[in-house]
Amino acid sequence: VDIPIRQTDYNSISGEFASHRIIGVYSVNTDREVLCENNNRFTEARFLIEGNVRIGVNFDLTLGYDTYKAKELQNEPCLYQLCKWAIAQPGATIEEVFGGAEFASWRGTIKRMAMSLFVYRPQLADDYKRKNAWTVVAQKFGGVILLSEQSKSYEDGDLETYTGFKFEQFMTVDANGQENIDCPVDSRPTFEMMVRTDLVVKELRQRKTIKLCCGGEVDALKG
Repeated sequence: VDIPIRQTDYNSISGEFASHRIIGVYSVNTDREVLCENNNRFTEARFLIEGNVRIGVNFDLTLGYDTYKAKELQNEPCLYQLCKWAIAQPGATIEEVFGGAEFASWRGTIKRMAMSLFVYRPQLADDYKRKNAWTVVAQKFGGVILLSEQSKSYEDGDLETYTGFKFEQFMTVDANGQENIDCPVDSRPTFEMMVRTDLVVKELRQRKTIKLCCGGEVDALKG
């Protein structure tokens, strides 16, 4: 299905997210195993060093780039982690597992779909399609439609991406309170959060609520 993205078609429509709530957390280790039991789901969580949130910090974000251990996810199914988490949940139905959501996917997939209207430029149509086109497979299980992005590329190995991960390393400690700024940056382990939210769409005098469940990586927890 091709979705038209002419901005004028949506001038009378507005939307907002409401009723956010966390329905689950889990960790993914260096072997890409999903850890969602009570005794291991925070294994890869990192915590903010609040003292580093200040003016005048001086971090060398290129330090250790030659030892960078990047994700290699080309062969990992898009919804692998999300489905592994869902299977481990106590809900009797898939609707219960995803908190009553109509759609479940990654935060990044929902973002990519939502922002298309704002980044699309008709005069650059061919270039846009080449660089930003996306393909999403929708499959319904029970009352939940899972959205699996098929077009995402992974470029974790470049220096620009590395500096972001290095910054996180300077700004956080692990679950044991240990800093590891001298250790190689490893983007494979992650801490993930599952969030239920409602997208309230308003068109003229009509309102429609789309119930979403989004999974996404959390860089740091506070406290």
